[in-house]
Amino acid sequence: MRTFASKLTRLVIVLLLVTFVSFFMMNLLPGDPVEAFNVGADKAQLEQIRQDLQMDRALPIRYASWLKGFATGDLGKYYGLGGKDPAQVVRQGLPISIQLMVYVQLLALLVAIPLGVVTAYRAD
Repeated sequence: MRTFASKLTRLVIVLLLVTFVSFFMMNLLPGDPVEAFNVGADKAQLEQIRQDLQMDRALPIRYASWLKGFATGDLGKYYGLGGKDPAQVVRQGLPISIQLMVYVQLLALLVAIPLGVVTAYRAD
């Protein structure tokens, strides 16, 4: 039980570090991400998106807000498709992704099993 708690603690620490570094690295990129993802939007729309994304706040506050939303399952809005819910976008693509995963696994088994048999036969 002690090793499980230790590994779980390490997992949480690694996840926090990865999200922390990723979040701050994304903010070091040049340019305005709101303008980059919303080409053709007028100034009022861009300002509204900036307020929705809390771009007017400090980085640590934005990170804490994002982390709280992520922990509670609030993924925000997906502005690339007109403000859709990201969970809805994932649900739409999930059946195709699962189907592709099943096909790839079957293909891998069709190749791996005969190769394993041939390798085991020739081991001596």
